[in-house]
Amino acid sequence: MTAARRSEAELPPLDYSIPPWPGRRVSVGAAELFVRDTPTGGERGGEPALCVHGLGGASTNWTDFAGLLAPWLAIESVDLPGFGRSGPPPDRDYSIAAHTQTVIRYLDQSGRGPVHLFGNSMGGVISILIAAQRPDLVRTLTLISPAVPDLRPRRLGTDPLLAVALVPGTAGLIRRRIGRYPADLRARSVIKLCFADPSRVPANRIAEATAEIEHRDGLGWSTEALLRSLRGLVGSYLRPAGRGCGRGWRRSPRRPWSCGEIAIGWSTRALRRGWRAPSPGPG
Repeated sequence: MTAARRSEAELPPLDYSIPPWPGRRVSVGAAELFVRDTPTGGERGGEPALCVHGLGGASTNWTDFAGLLAPWLAIESVDLPGFGRSGPPPDRDYSIAAHTQTVIRYLDQSGRGPVHLFGNSMGGVISILIAAQRPDLVRTLTLISPAVPDLRPRRLGTDPLLAVALVPGTAGLIRRRIGRYPADLRARSVIKLCFADPSRVPANRIAEATAEIEHRDGLGWSTEALLRSLRGLVGSYLRPAGRGCGRGWRRSPRRPWSCGEIAIGWSTRALRRGWRAPSPGPG
């Protein structure tokens, strides 16, 4: 590779002083989404891109990522319904299929496709489904820790919040438990979960994450959006009509795990151990 081409491929220095990119509200059908725009630094403008955050996340998760790629891409980052600055879906449908269709409708409406599509965790699952259902809207697909169904019940059972949250009627309990912990502690727990070296996260990014949590705490639908999206994510791994779980989750060749057995099993083990930590953050 020549020196000129190598310099074109190198990322610019990371600037942690950049605040969250400005955003705007967009009506997509009956839903209202908040979309942030990262100005492209390229002279000729960048190719269109869209970033989709994970469970419990928001478009602000992409500030530094989008800033680094701004010389080459014109990046939008969307708040999924019920997250960030987006309102809840009118029908309160937080299934993965509903999230997927909302993003597809936005891409159709914006006319920016095909886009470079980036998805993290739950946003990775949504991005996979977009690429599968509407390949005409996707130029390239980049997945960051996608929450694909490769987990086993024993692993999910190590997280008390995820376990109990799968049981209907636990929203009040979870809201009270989460409320016991200050927003900055919850923000740091998310960072500890997601970063190999949390010490490299600067103070202003921790403050922004804390402010995002405080903002969500003031919304009447925030817990509902988190819990229903979580259940929708797990539900996307299961076979239709309650026939048990997908491939790899069978307890025996003759009898599959039932959805109820998995949810109750996780929550029982979690409650027996006690609840000692706040939510680990986006998934």
